Amino acid sequence: MKTRQTENRNVRSVPTICPSCGSKLRIKVLSCPSCKTEVNGSFTMGPFAHLTKEEESFLQCFLISRGNLKEVQERLNISYPTARNKLDQLLESIRNHVESEKTEQSFVEKVVDPAKIKSTLHEISDSFRKIKDTWKESSVDSQEPLSKEDKDVLEILEQYDDGDIAFDDLLEKINDQGE
Repeated sequence: MKTRQTENRNVRSVPTICPSCGSKLRIKVLSCPSCKTEVNGSFTMGPFAHLTKEEESFLQCFLISRGNLKEVQERLNISYPTARNKLDQLLESIRNHVESEKTEQSFVEKVVDPAKIKSTLHEISDSFRKIKDTWKESSVDSQEPLSKEDKDVLEILEQYDDGDIAFDDLLEKINDQGE
């Protein structure tokens, strides 16, 4: 049972390695072509995205053949030992990728403790609130009018304190004030 495998030459694979530094790429934005909804985050590409074209073709043939190596051998016109070696290489490639993902994830989990980050963000938020309150009190006590820049920063801090803007927006607006 021999079949010809055709390949759409206009379809390009997703790059998995950064052309600049050689690091693994991650998906940052997913978008729906119908409604234009975008989902932002940091997504891995999965264990099959890194496969070479040859490994991908072999995997497709293997799956279409329901794992029957004799059928794979016939479809690809290769010997049974070659089919077996290609399967072993494919499994090793997938295993290495999965292991490196686990190592990468455990490293991130060790370095980035979500509880510590949340605690630090709360401390920063409290500090901004204290700065705002101190600033307001000192301007009232000294009876000196605040400069326009100081008023702008105070307004940003009040927007954050009132919950009108998010922490990221607070940092961005204060950064913009400093420029």
